Amino acid sequence: MKKPIYPFLLLIIGMALVSCGGGGGGGGSSSTSTSTGSSTTYTASGSVGEVLNFTINTAVSPPTYNYTIIKSAYGLANTTGSGTLSSNSDGSYTPSGSPNSRVLALSNGLLVGGAMLNIAGHPTAVPIIGVSSPVTTLTSLAGTYNYISTSCSSNANGYPTYPNCSTNYGTVKIASNGTYIQCTATNITASPSCSSSTGTIGNASGGVWEYVRTGSSNKNYLLAFTAPNGQKVLAIDYNDPGVGGYGYGHAVASTQPANNLVSGDANGTWIAHGNNNTSGAVTVSGTTYSSTYTNGTNHGTLTLNSPWIGFVGATGQTDTGVALLAGTGVYVYRSNTTNNPYYEVGLLKQ
Repeated sequence: MKKPIYPFLLLIIGMALVSCGGGGGGGGSSSTSTSTGSSTTYTASGSVGEVLNFTINTAVSPPTYNYTIIKSAYGLANTTGSGTLSSNSDGSYTPSGSPNSRVLALSNGLLVGGAMLNIAGHPTAVPIIGVSSPVTTLTSLAGTYNYISTSCSSNANGYPTYPNCSTNYGTVKIASNGTYIQCTATNITASPSCSSSTGTIGNASGGVWEYVRTGSSNKNYLLAFTAPNGQKVLAIDYNDPGVGGYGYGHAVASTQPANNLVSGDANGTWIAHGNNNTSGAVTVSGTTYSSTYTNGTNHGTLTLNSPWIGFVGATGQTDTGVALLAGTGVYVYRSNTTNNPYYEVGLLKQ
């Protein structure tokens, strides 16, 4: 978990997002949100395989947050948490229960941040992402997506640890009837016969879909959001151990773009949170970036459309990684380094 990884992630996602036209998409996790005054509740995805209702209330002083876990891979369903939010100069908030995290909520219904959860007996800072206006019809889910994922083979050893936990990337193709094909480290557009797994999507409740792998009875959960430009964003919570399973964790996916990313598409600043309990901001200019995190600074270069269209490769001072766009300024990133399960989600500052 090296600092350079975070910046890569941010940069890559940002670029992809802009080049795809942005929009009001949600990130790694789509969500349902309802608003009353300045209080907004998001249905959000946590990177360990949890689905949460996360509420931010800025109508009180100081602002507050609270959450309830509604789907859990770690036996935490119905667990609640709450606290206050301290305002930061960049527009984000620091939650009292996870002081190394930042929470950023935008007016278009996007949320990114971190929550301190008790994972397998260990207090763990978990990246979360949520969005409003979830997809509620199967035909709206149809499409080809790039994804980046994080998962653990067991839910007994905490998160993230190696070799228990790892990250990956690939493509998912969803048909209008709810069947899907998932390809690991392969672009299904260029290799249509690839298939690491198949399955079905159905039985949505409140915008949370069941994502069930063929040969398994375990229920994974999918959240989806459509941005104003038509780009779709998915968050898939994994709760699928065993041979051929996805493990425990989640994936963030976004519609594979039709056009290549170009230099300048990602210019801007992103607020991000990693699974090693760090947070920070990264600024991108052209194909270079610089970042400041709670554990140091970093800078590096970006390679657009690598390993294929829609992804961005990042080379920092001590590491390399791959990032992905996920709707209006939302991104996800993973390290390329063997034995490093680092994973990060972020949001473009507006």
